[in-house]
Amino acid sequence: MTVLFFGIVYILVVPPFQVPDEGHHLYRAYHIAEGHLFGEKTDDARFGGKLPTHLMEIEKGFRYLRYNYDERITWDNWVTTAMVPLNPEKKVFADFPNVAYYVPLPYTVQAMAVRVGIWLDMHPLFLLYLSRLAGFLLWVGIIYWAIRIIPFHKNTFTAIALLPSSLFINSGMTADSFTYGLCYLLFAILINLAFGHRSEAEPIISGPSLKPTPKIWLLILAISLAVTLSKVIYFPLLMLGILIPTARFSSKWPKGLYVGSLLMINLLALFLLYSSLKSEFISYENYNPDYRTDVQLNEGVNPNAQLDFIIKNPVAFAKIAMKSHLAYVPPSVVHCIGKFGWEKNYLPLWLVGLLLCAVLVSSLSENDKAISLRPRDRLVMIGTA
Repeated sequence: MTVLFFGIVYILVVPPFQVPDEGHHLYRAYHIAEGHLFGEKTDDARFGGKLPTHLMEIEKGFRYLRYNYDERITWDNWVTTAMVPLNPEKKVFADFPNVAYYVPLPYTVQAMAVRVGIWLDMHPLFLLYLSRLAGFLLWVGIIYWAIRIIPFHKNTFTAIALLPSSLFINSGMTADSFTYGLCYLLFAILINLAFGHRSEAEPIISGPSLKPTPKIWLLILAISLAVTLSKVIYFPLLMLGILIPTARFSSKWPKGLYVGSLLMINLLALFLLYSSLKSEFISYENYNPDYRTDVQLNEGVNPNAQLDFIIKNPVAFAKIAMKSHLAYVPPSVVHCIGKFGWEKNYLPLWLVGLLLCAVLVSSLSENDKAISLRPRDRLVMIGTA
């Protein structure tokens, strides 16, 4: 009930389109709701799709709030915007190149909500709130499932899910709520398989005890494929499968086959996806100059060129990655705990510190000495992170 209460508060109080990329995510969901699995490229170097003019107008009407932390939305502004009808038959091409090539899977629930909203003849602003609610409820359901499965540190796991930044992003209109929820669930399942089985006499610390069976393998495969195809950066979570004790596998399902096949199938899916979509991306430099100002493309970003650099210079890339991780630890912590809106809109540092301490205290208070981590286990966890 707590998460539902505060989540709904976030849904209603956070001004429209102030979750990063929220406008483009809504565009994408609407486009999918009309039957388009991917965005459409034009001959004049644009990427997006045809959407109702009024939907675009209300999104642009709130852009003055971006990066302007002293600006406020007024009641009159909200009411005026809420009264704008959708007029779905009146359309114009909309640019949303930063999400147009995403797989449609993470938008499924929001697209369904948009479809219902269109059927009910909702105004554009209420389509936003309905899709926010749909994505949030899906995230809550997945997180609840994950908390049931994880064998220990349930309070800490819950506290991390309920941090302000987490509630903020997952109560917004975004594809990330689906992906983040599945990341929690995948983590919980793998940790359960690795540490949730002490012995035959005392099989589980808290919650259900999972075994590496074909059914669980299929569940992990489905979740991991959804995560990999939605946001590839979280693919390495599968490395946690290495932590599962070899003794837990039957002779029919040896550990190498169980974990190795998961990794290989995900890599194959990723290769196929990249091969089919690598030509779809349009960089900022190549995008139509008349329309690239507000399409959330960053100068210098070119995935194909970056991947080529990584393959040709693996050692240099490793150094860059390590240096970046170390340099950005402080802002990353603040980002994960108390970031709102666009760019540098953070909670006060003292409050971020207090929340961090609360999570650490929760973690220490739930520490179970019966769970022993070997040095190899710690290395796998660090490597995954």
